[in-house]
This record gives sequence, C-alpha cells and structure tokens, in this order.
Amino acid sequence: MIEKLPHDLHKLEWLTQLDRAQLEDLLLKFECRKESRSAVVKAVKGVLSPEEPADAPDENDAALEAFGKLLRRFVDLLGRIGATSSAGEMKERARIALSEALGKLETSPGR
Repeated sequence: MIEKLPHDLHKLEWLTQLDRAQLEDLLLKFECRKESRSAVVKAVKGVLSPEEPADAPDENDAALEAFGKLLRRFVDLLGRIGATSSAGEMKERARIALSEALGKLETSPGR
C-alpha cells in the first residue's frame, strides 16, 4: 500500500482522515500520486460524505464565479475609458448592451 501513497504532504494530510479500509479502497480505485491535490481532496471528501459525489463539481458555483470575474473585468475596462463626450456615449452603449443581455437572462425559461 505504501508504494501507492503520494509524496505530497498536502495529499497525505487529507488521506490521513480515512480509516485503513477506506484508504485501501480509495488507493485501489484512484491514483493519488498522479492526480492533482484538488482531485485527491475531492476523492477523500467523497469517501467521507458519500451522499455528495466527489467528482461532481457544482457547475453553478463555477459559472457564477466566472460571471463575476467577467463583470469585474467589464467594469474595469469601462473605468479606463476617459471622460470625453464620446467616452460617455461608449459607456452608455455598453451599459445598455449589458442591461439588454441581463433582461434576456431573466426571461429565459429553464435557466
């Protein structure tokens, strides 16, 4: 069993939360040495909390995080536009486009 354990201390720390039977079972199914730290953490959490599948990331959280990053970038770019009259017009057009896109989101059925 020791030859299947990772050398990474972070991974080992998570694996110590399992009892011997759980660890042996996980090492038979999962190559902890080759997988990323986050994959090992998810696998251990899946063993400890079987009602939540370890390999099913919450897609909504990831999508909301990506959306938040996109909006922050959008606002940052708008902030870089100068205070000229044409810049004000560009900001207003961008605001309208964003408002229209969000309006479509609210009326999309099943989303």
